[in-house]
Amino acid sequence: MKKFIFFVALFPIILTANLGFSEDFCQNITIQELEKHLPGPLPPNSKILLNKEKEGICESIIDVNGREIPFYSTKNFVIIGQMFKDKKNLSYEAISTIRKSYLSKLKDKIDSAVTYSLMPDKIRPEHTIYFFTDPLCPYCHRTVQRIKNFSNKTNTNVKIILYSVHGDKGNKEIEKVICSNMDFETYASTNFPLQKKSTTCEKGQKVIKLGQEIARKLKINAVPAFVLEDGTQVIGADLRRLELALSQTSNSTK
Repeated sequence: MKKFIFFVALFPIILTANLGFSEDFCQNITIQELEKHLPGPLPPNSKILLNKEKEGICESIIDVNGREIPFYSTKNFVIIGQMFKDKKNLSYEAISTIRKSYLSKLKDKIDSAVTYSLMPDKIRPEHTIYFFTDPLCPYCHRTVQRIKNFSNKTNTNVKIILYSVHGDKGNKEIEKVICSNMDFETYASTNFPLQKKSTTCEKGQKVIKLGQEIARKLKINAVPAFVLEDGTQVIGADLRRLELALSQTSNSTK
């Protein structure tokens, strides 16, 4: 018997009428149709990113103020929240699929936000990943100190993007790094924050704004964060999990 559960994240209620299922699970499912069951309208810029059958109902992933929110519905009811089955988060699987598409849309811009590019010792790297890190994040900095070994072990070109989740304090540290032309070895061995006075330069401001734009479009709001070449995202400082994700990506492309 199939078992699944919903965790309601946006509205703590289930809105329902008489149950009625259709063979065309997502036919005519629109923002307007969903709003018929909701206690109020969704924000004006909300849009459906994905409509797909899931467990006999329609799964819709909707961009609500920049957040991907799962909706599950038929023409007679709406459930808002996450779906779990066999200890797996089915909603996250759908969101992950959507996020993989974000990277391809940024291919022409993302490399302009890279501050450091670590090439492995081998001549031709097998992989390329983007590493988002914040100078004021201690977990990030410990990861920075281990990332060169990871690059060599996995034969991966690691492209590092400086992105602050500490607001202006973090941005000031990024600007000091950029404006002083700090090399990677110095960056990895530095204890932030830097004690010297604030430094500002046009290049530093540009890097900060571009990093913020890229992170926003990739829906990255926590660091350390890694984006693999197929768009898969790995959040956190667990390099073993990153290596596993990288190997799974490799197997899926063979």
